[in-house]
Amino acid sequence: MLGLILLAAGCAKPVGPIAQDQSLILEYANTDQGYSLTYDASTVSLSVDVNEDLIESPNFSFSEGGSARVQVYLNPDQLAPRDWLDAQYQEYAGGWYGEYADVSINGRQAGLATVSNECFIQYAIIPKDDLLYTVHAEICSDNLNEASNAETEKSASIKAYKDILNSLIIN
Repeated sequence: MLGLILLAAGCAKPVGPIAQDQSLILEYANTDQGYSLTYDASTVSLSVDVNEDLIESPNFSFSEGGSARVQVYLNPDQLAPRDWLDAQYQEYAGGWYGEYADVSINGRQAGLATVSNECFIQYAIIPKDDLLYTVHAEICSDNLNEASNAETEKSASIKAYKDILNSLIIN
């Protein structure tokens, strides 16, 4: 992996004015992989990794701790989200070990896989043709900022992640 970190300036653009709550909504669009989403730059920072195939994967770091990443995987066998997830965790845990639900995300059939203990870990898996679009969040107590109320920070980070997920548009 080249592990290049690109500045968000070329990947994000404002889509609206600064609201009274001091949020700054920016859009990340990946035209090569056919998706876009928005995030609040006042509470979320963006970096973009580029792998050896020059495919971008945006990483979102939450100011209150934790992160989320969008990745697109080839799915030539057109596995269902649950089957793909089980295959990813087969060696590690014999398959997915958390909760799973079939859901709709912005009108698309999707799988939502969650583990919530000291960490909130969630995969949203959205199939389209021979691709799987994933949004993976990890928000753990040990990566939250030191403060008196870690649960409040964890909740703020989970909200920021869900705002990103709910804004995801796949073309």
